[in-house]
Amino acid sequence: TVSSNKQVSYFINGLPAGTWNASAWGLTIGPMITLGDNTSRRFNGMLDDVQIWKVALSQTQIAAQMTQPLSGKEPNLLAYWKFDEGSGTNTFDATTNHCDGTLVNNPAWVVSTVTLPPPFTYATNNDTISITGYNGPGWDVTIPDTINDLPVTSIGNYAFFNCTSLTF
Repeated sequence: TVSSNKQVSYFINGLPAGTWNASAWGLTIGPMITLGDNTSRRFNGMLDDVQIWKVALSQTQIAAQMTQPLSGKEPNLLAYWKFDEGSGTNTFDATTNHCDGTLVNNPAWVVSTVTLPPPFTYATNNDTISITGYNGPGWDVTIPDTINDLPVTSIGNYAFFNCTSLTF
């Protein structure tokens, strides 16, 4: 996050990982963004689910959102790279802003170890699933055929009352 006085705070796995003062830097999003490498700071690790927001998020907001998949249509979300491509040198922005990226220096693709809970509340009835609610980001929702390898056979009356469209 970047505060109004250009104090940059960054988080790893939802926990504060450091801060630095960027008052001498021009922090604007331009046509090219470098993640993980610049002349003064180098990142040696793995990136997954990188997001750039128009507003500073609190640690609480970051921790809450890291356990739910984003749709890419969230208000104030400028760019969102899931890094789910699995091979090649491109990564695609999941927002409508299309800030797609080119990866350099022979990136090594690894399978994510992050397990996101299904964004549904549900009940198990005789080896079937009944969806009773939705706790994801809203907007467009795809209803799965199965949850935890059990077939989804019914949906509660008000399970998706905040969503704008559903796909079966």
